[in-house]
Amino acid sequence: MRVVLSAHLDRAHASVPRCAPRILSPRLTLRSRVRRSGVEWVGRWHGSPLPHLHDLPFCRVLHRVGRASRGAGEQHDRGPVGVTGPDANWHRTPAGWGIALLLAFTITALAGYGIFGLNPERIPPSLIGFWRISYAFFAQLHIIIGAVVLGIALVRWGGLRWVPAFLTVYLISFLSEFFGTGYGIPFGLYEYTSLLGYKIADRVPWVIPLSWFLMAVPAWILARETFPGALRWFPRIVFAAVLLTLWDLALDPAMSFQAPYYWIWTDTGPYFKMPWVNLAGWLGTGVLLMAAMELLGIRSWTRTIPPSYALAYYGVTLLMPVGMIVLEGLWLAVLVTFLSYLAAWGLHRAVARGTPGAPSTDRIAGEPA
Repeated sequence: MRVVLSAHLDRAHASVPRCAPRILSPRLTLRSRVRRSGVEWVGRWHGSPLPHLHDLPFCRVLHRVGRASRGAGEQHDRGPVGVTGPDANWHRTPAGWGIALLLAFTITALAGYGIFGLNPERIPPSLIGFWRISYAFFAQLHIIIGAVVLGIALVRWGGLRWVPAFLTVYLISFLSEFFGTGYGIPFGLYEYTSLLGYKIADRVPWVIPLSWFLMAVPAWILARETFPGALRWFPRIVFAAVLLTLWDLALDPAMSFQAPYYWIWTDTGPYFKMPWVNLAGWLGTGVLLMAAMELLGIRSWTRTIPPSYALAYYGVTLLMPVGMIVLEGLWLAVLVTFLSYLAAWGLHRAVARGTPGAPSTDRIAGEPA
């Protein structure tokens, strides 16, 4: 046995507040050294030690804000009240009821879309007025319900520490959409219709930046399961951005390929009118969003959110565009979406097999991944 003091660890370990002396077995100590030496070797291959994300100069301001938000919600660090384990019966809590509500709304909306939306001649004359109103609001309502559902979960498991990250993600995604609709950067040139409600600056519907946050959070949590640990921030950010981008493989054909159009492409492309540069824009914007959330403490305020909850929320949200392209018979989009997620799952399995049972550096230091 060997006594390892937190003061003797590297910066990531020493920065953990109130870290008590740890008693580690020789095996764990050796494994920790091997993992750290591997990171140092990668850094030497690039010419310098691999830094922590918050050590980069342009990231320090956001990191300070993230530390402040973590400190303000420190009383929540022991996990949600009434939950005895990370996955214990969350489906019986308000967070689980919210998932059920979102699923019920999605199924109802898809049923209405399949029966009446694709066959408007079936709408009784007495219901035409109601149908027009509901059709105009169903996409907005889906995002709003999703926001309420995720908000309940975030407050339950993380207090209000997520608010700075939400505001930052909303701003970054709004700017991306603003420049995309006005100048074609970074997605290509397109225009939103009136079906998504009020437009900020007469360009970006207010629910669009909100929807970015709603899928960015579960995407990051799922990526954390593949790449845990403080020193794996770079692959985690990239993989989370990829998971966010895969959503658009179904979303864009569902919303912009045929009437009713939620946005219209000016710069058209081969994938159901979508230009390929759009995927690059999604990936780049996703990297910015994930990096910002890392700096603003997402590892702290999501550590008690069960991964199964994140998967359920992501899946139910994805169900809406996937259901629409299935009902519309866009089988190429269905196939591309399925194969892309299958590849992402395969990457997750390959990474998990590559490091079986290896503890993250965070857990050695006493901080959960």
